[in-house]
Amino acid sequence: MTLLAPPDPHPWSEGHGDPYWETVTIMAHRLILHPETRDPSNRSFVVLATPNVKPKQIRLLEQLGAQVRIVPVLGPPPNVDPATVHPRWKDQYTKLLMWNMTEYTRIVYIDADALVVKRIDELFDLQPLTTSEGEEYLFASVYDSAPVKGFGTYPNRLPELGPDDKWGDNQFSAGQFVIMPSPQQSDYIFSLYNNPPWNVDFKTLMEQTFLRYAYRDRGPFPWMRLAQVYNTQWARKGDMAKSKIIHEKGWTGGPHEVEEIKEAWFEGWGNVQGYLAMKLGIGEYGSEPHPIARDD
Repeated sequence: MTLLAPPDPHPWSEGHGDPYWETVTIMAHRLILHPETRDPSNRSFVVLATPNVKPKQIRLLEQLGAQVRIVPVLGPPPNVDPATVHPRWKDQYTKLLMWNMTEYTRIVYIDADALVVKRIDELFDLQPLTTSEGEEYLFASVYDSAPVKGFGTYPNRLPELGPDDKWGDNQFSAGQFVIMPSPQQSDYIFSLYNNPPWNVDFKTLMEQTFLRYAYRDRGPFPWMRLAQVYNTQWARKGDMAKSKIIHEKGWTGGPHEVEEIKEAWFEGWGNVQGYLAMKLGIGEYGSEPHPIARDD
């Protein structure tokens, strides 16, 4: 599952490409169709789309096999003044709607700017955690690598990227996580959302700050640590060989413009164009890297 929440006005309306949507189409192709990365159990890939997503974008995602669910925007909780929120993050609390989706036994969430490079189906096999009162729950995520990587400056020796790289920091990233939706967990999350503690900051990193509080180590529902390979941030040259999900803006190669990441993103984008051209019998996009698409 991912969240597609374009700004208003929409990039297409201003003559720009929409690289987040483009990346979600790559994600759909990789998880549903690509022989090396598709889910072997044919699980659904669901895109939560806010009302500003263009109808044509929805149609093309559905042509790739994605299930698109139009959802209302969920604003920040009452202890956050919406007028003070960074515009880029204004819709991110919409992620919390996933906790109400109890029709799913597991949800693997991936941010819309992440590039899937290997199979990740093993994440659906994670066993739930159990509280001292016997309640089963699951919130599994990857530590936020920004502090240990010096926000991209890499001042110190880094943990080796791999299956054991779980302990670099005591705070997690909300750019990728696994949950087990349940009525109990929904009640817990929305109780915090509707009645936030007066002395806790839920604004600085928006839903990430909120979730870090909800699933803090010493809270009632401590988080489960996943390996950094499932959400590799501040990626360097060579990281793609071990990573399963590169969480960078792949169309630029990330903040360090890593060429192999950029090449992988454009290869994925080319696969999407080729598949849709064959399926629809037309050239949808033209040859520009971020073509301007009409909403027709």
